[in-house]
Amino acid sequence: MKKVIKTIFAVTAVIGSASAQQDSMKMKNLDEVIVTGQYKPQSVKKSVYQVRVINSERIKLSGATNVQQVLNNQVGFRFSNDNTTGTTDVQLMGMSGRNVKILLDGVPMTDRGDTRESLGQVDINSIERIEIVEGPMSVIFGSDALAGVINIITKKYTKDDLSVSAKIQEETAGSEYHPFSYKGVHLQNLNVSYKKNNWAVSLGGTHNDFDGYGGDAYGRGKTWKPKEQWMGNYKIGYSKGPLTFITGVMW
Repeated sequence: MKKVIKTIFAVTAVIGSASAQQDSMKMKNLDEVIVTGQYKPQSVKKSVYQVRVINSERIKLSGATNVQQVLNNQVGFRFSNDNTTGTTDVQLMGMSGRNVKILLDGVPMTDRGDTRESLGQVDINSIERIEIVEGPMSVIFGSDALAGVINIITKKYTKDDLSVSAKIQEETAGSEYHPFSYKGVHLQNLNVSYKKNNWAVSLGGTHNDFDGYGGDAYGRGKTWKPKEQWMGNYKIGYSKGPLTFITGVMW
């Protein structure tokens, strides 16, 4: 009887081993990887901090023309406009912009004052995703991250090919509209990227024009103030094995 039991256990062990080998050959989808709030890449589920990720598809579907419009639809965000200086400041969890850290690809963006004007200087067409960490992050990112951190990740080009993309977006301002200029919202974007072997180069530009909105106002004063932006960016990168080097400029 003992011999029979031993034989059964041996057969079970072999079957279990074969099953484990078969499972190891199956394809598994990796979880989403982030870089914000951790010393190394970490999945959202295992992150110590609560991280919200706004991917490029959600940004595209929102129809936004700037970063503020994307964040304005997120819980906990509020924006205040100064009609005197024409600046817009962000508020997160009831705290002003001086307590919100803005990162571009993990690098802190500097502002001339407490108002986080840098959010309006990033071309929305160059963004891959936006990562948001709410809550005190001063231990890791400094004293100006008391309310949280906004990390803007720009697009990376991985295919060996020449890519050209163009975008035109036209919107009305209330009932006021004129094609391509004057009344309404007019956005044009052009981006060219090329990757060959280990080198990658990208160049892009955006023109964002809003002539304001009069509504019931008369004369020069308008309910929504006019704004015109010309934004450009370029990026050069080299990658081989564990070595990766990327440099770029936005203006």
